[in-house]
Amino acid sequence: WDKCGYSDIAPINEAARAALESYLRRHPVLGEGWLFPSNRAPSEALNKVMAGYYLTKAEQLAELPHQLGGGWHAFRRAWATKRKHFPVKDVMKAGGWRAVSALQTAYLKADSKTVWKVVEGA
Repeated sequence: WDKCGYSDIAPINEAARAALESYLRRHPVLGEGWLFPSNRAPSEALNKVMAGYYLTKAEQLAELPHQLGGGWHAFRRAWATKRKHFPVKDVMKAGGWRAVSALQTAYLKADSKTVWKVVEGA
């Protein structure tokens, strides 16, 4: 469910499923509930500000440099870029994009390995 009210179901791979199942075993919920509930009101979702705080905290704990302009979209950009060799319609469906322009403008990035393949004509 996105901010525009669009709802869709996308498949996940086995590694993602295993991670989610592990998380749910450690954080059981009776009935319906948020995957990441608010600390103050468990009946509500974790808000964007707190999610950003947790990402920054995770970077610090992992001793990784903070990526300017990164945030959670950096993961989406990396996911899309690693899949740019697949048909665009399939990447859009799997990633939840509805507009090719959004995927190509904001998420797909050039990478040196693919650029070199283009130069070599491979």
